Amino acid sequence: LYAWLAQEPTQPQGAGDIQWNFEKFLVGRDGRVLARYGPRTPPEELAADVEAALVDDVVTRFWRGIDHHDWDLVASTLSEDFVRIGMRDDESDTSRGKAEYLRFVSGVIGRFDRHELAARKVFRSADGRTAVAECIEKIHPPGEPELVMHFINILEIDPQGLISKLDIY
Repeated sequence: LYAWLAQEPTQPQGAGDIQWNFEKFLVGRDGRVLARYGPRTPPEELAADVEAALVDDVVTRFWRGIDHHDWDLVASTLSEDFVRIGMRDDESDTSRGKAEYLRFVSGVIGRFDRHELAARKVFRSADGRTAVAECIEKIHPPGEPELVMHFINILEIDPQGLISKLDIY
């Protein structure tokens, strides 16, 4: 167990030796390590992450797939006619169709030395058809300094419960 926990690339701390017996790990229903917290992190600071881990909807699975680079998991959350509109809000920063988006996102993320994405908060509409996610993404392009981006995503959910649109702000 120690070896497995120590090697997991988790948020916010990352992989590495377990510092003390009060270090905490949040493990999801699927057995994946979702987060790691230092020994001095008070338990009340974990509440939001624990609550988010208990929600296992399409939006949560989508962000987990992106963060873990699990493209099969991401694909399982998207409608065939999925549309991603990037921050430039033009056709050159738009992906149309699930297959095109998966090629795009896996190709972009695959070029980085390191990539982390955390959906910090997700707000859902009462009817479950819209979600707003506050995200922090850290990328480290080869030969460049690390870049940290804060952004908001609006996700639309179709009647079959799949994500049909992702609009990034």
